[in-house]
Amino acid sequence: MSSEISSYVIVLAYNLEMSGFHAYLSDTHIDPNATASSSIGTGEIRIMNVLDQKICAWGGPFCAVFLGAGLVLAGFVPPPSPTLSADQIAAVYQSDSIMIRTGMLLGLTGIAGYIALVGAISVQMRRMQGISRLPAYLQVGAGSIGVLTVMFPIMIFAATAFRPERDPQLTQMLNDLGWLMFVPAFPTFIAQLLAIAFGTLQDKSRKP
Repeated sequence: MSSEISSYVIVLAYNLEMSGFHAYLSDTHIDPNATASSSIGTGEIRIMNVLDQKICAWGGPFCAVFLGAGLVLAGFVPPPSPTLSADQIAAVYQSDSIMIRTGMLLGLTGIAGYIALVGAISVQMRRMQGISRLPAYLQVGAGSIGVLTVMFPIMIFAATAFRPERDPQLTQMLNDLGWLMFVPAFPTFIAQLLAIAFGTLQDKSRKP
């Protein structure tokens, strides 16, 4: 996931710094300083200035740092072995309950950065010419679902550590549920990457 975030940031930085976002706006007769809504088709999009997009792009590193730090702080790098017994899993949550809850709080905070990154990518994809809106919408949908596939397990881990004295069998079940949601979440991020790739390859803009 961190490698995906890094690639997103590199692409956005290139588009914003090297491609000349203001030049694009002048070519399409859009005021670079505009803040009002601009109608496209039957919907409306709000023109984001370059600073807005840069801030959102930094949501990628923000997410990587906070989510990574949260997992390390919770002792989930590497994850608990699936071969551990119920009593052993319960002991993990009982011995480090405060650290796990703190780490999961950091992880939830970091996810906000990924949401901002998805939004910035969507704005850039809406600039693409000669293609339908499908890639941009697919990117938003896949990115949003990807956020949920990470957020829900984090909340489950936090809830498990909130009352670590419960029955070890229940603790093991919650732990398994969290990891079985977290680990297989990669297809949504693959769909997001494919949407970005499809839109990029089909872009007919003079300055993509």
